[in-house]
Amino acid sequence: MPDPTDAEQELVRLRAEIAALKARLQGSGTIVQGTGNVGAGERGLAAGRDIHVWNPPPADAGEEDLRSAYLHRLVHLTRPLVLAGVGRYVRKGD
Repeated sequence: MPDPTDAEQELVRLRAEIAALKARLQGSGTIVQGTGNVGAGERGLAAGRDIHVWNPPPADAGEEDLRSAYLHRLVHLTRPLVLAGVGRYVRKGD
C-alpha cells in the first residue's frame, strides 16, 4: 500500500500541473494551446503559413483597371494551371 504522504505529494503535483495547463484570457482575443497552433487577437490576422493579400481596385476604377485586376487575380489563383489565353492578354496588355 502506498504511503499516504507520497499520494498527497503526487496529488499536489498533479493539481499544480493542471493549473499550469489552464489558459486564461484577459481582454478581447483568442486562446491557442498546443504545438503549431496560431491565434490572433481582436481585429488581428493570423496565418499558419502563407499570407496572400489581394487589394481590389477602387470603386471608381475604370473598365481597363477592372479588367487588368481581374486577369491578374485569375492568374494568381490559377498559377499552377497553364492559362495560355489569359496569360497572353496579361503579358501583352491587350
